[in-house]
Amino acid sequence: MKERIITGVLLVIFVFAGLVYASDYLFGVGVFLVAMLSAYEWLKFTKISQQETVNYLVIFMIILFVVSEFFVYIQYVFPIFWLYAIYRLSGYERQKFDALSTNEMLILGVFAISPFAASLYVLHTNSIAWIFMFILVVAGADSGAYFTGKAMGNRKMLPRLSPNKTIEGLLGGMACAVVIAVIFLLFMDLSIFEYVSMVVISAVVAALSVVGDVFESMMKRIAGVKDSGNILPGHGGVLDRLDGYMPALPIFVTLGYLAGVFVV
Repeated sequence: MKERIITGVLLVIFVFAGLVYASDYLFGVGVFLVAMLSAYEWLKFTKISQQETVNYLVIFMIILFVVSEFFVYIQYVFPIFWLYAIYRLSGYERQKFDALSTNEMLILGVFAISPFAASLYVLHTNSIAWIFMFILVVAGADSGAYFTGKAMGNRKMLPRLSPNKTIEGLLGGMACAVVIAVIFLLFMDLSIFEYVSMVVISAVVAALSVVGDVFESMMKRIAGVKDSGNILPGHGGVLDRLDGYMPALPIFVTLGYLAGVFVV
């Protein structure tokens, strides 16, 4: 527990310093490193050789640059991918399959990680305030879901994949996210339409964060591992910390762009 707390505190300090003090260039370098670490952990799920891992990391690096460069044009593909991910989660939950092919796992990794990294950089170029809001919304949704589920959770959402998650917890998490958004957005210079849009988007983000959490759980079960890595003592790997953020951030940015709030 002590190790987990120390790592958590250091992470908060590091993230805060990076958001507040880093230039767009330095922040971009940081995002790139996080994306590559995430990709490396994902590749370990597939059990491919070390040489193949290096080859695929090079390919992923190229894809990441392409996604970042043409984000404004391809951002609408990201929701389609996560709809497919939900479909695969449903199939796994209903015991339609217990394994994925190596190629499918590789493709899933590309679509899970590269849009997240590109979206994070885009959001930073808009305003760090939006990143803080996004983090608070997802973290608040997670806490709200936990306490609501503990207090009144009866209907299990995904008994096989995540037996502790309940429908009541999901709704409680979404409600908590909305409350955080309502308060935070009061300090932003927004029109009524933009304000209401971002509140609704925050509820969507809260639900999607659950998708990311259980999606990584599915990948780890298929790979037969408990954690995605051990780079963060007491917390596991990078993916273990980012799983809830990965599907939520690209959708947050795209919907915010459509609402006229963000520039991409």
